[in-house]
Amino acid sequence: MPRIVDHEQRRAEIIQAVWSLIGDHGIEAVTMRRVAERAGISVGRIQHYFASKEDLVHAACTAMIGGAMQAYEAGAAGRRPAERLQALLVQPFARTDDFRRGARVWLTFVAKSVDDPWIAEEVRSAKAGAEAAIAALLAEGGLDPRAARGLLALSDGLAERTLTGSLTADEATEVVDTAVRALPRASGT
Repeated sequence: MPRIVDHEQRRAEIIQAVWSLIGDHGIEAVTMRRVAERAGISVGRIQHYFASKEDLVHAACTAMIGGAMQAYEAGAAGRRPAERLQALLVQPFARTDDFRRGARVWLTFVAKSVDDPWIAEEVRSAKAGAEAAIAALLAEGGLDPRAARGLLALSDGLAERTLTGSLTADEATEVVDTAVRALPRASGT
């Protein structure tokens, strides 16, 4: 009887191996052979799902963005606009070793976007979506939605500082909370 293979699970395992390599050694360390070793499968199995190193890296970037969106949506369900706004702004702050590792991988993708147009478009699209979500939450909470871009930039900078250890996640969260409290009300509210 043939073995049933869960292709989505297999792809996810391969992508996890790509993230692991990037987290340990950077994007340049990603090769079919090294991913196969990290995932404990054959190169042929990887080639069944991904045609090239570029495909692997691009799939890993897309999966990271999708995972972050899913995590936010799961954590924001049923919460008030102000709570969802705070969750979105503080989500990238490194609070655990696993999250710190994931943040390193994400910032590696951001850095790679400088010379990889495909990754650049994925990062731009993700940031545009985050900015739009922040603007919508600000408007829903009666605050000026034009502050969204500045809040996203603040969150990005604070995420970098938590990753490098120059701020704790709690200190960064306090900065975000102070910035949100200082926002002007939207005109007409």
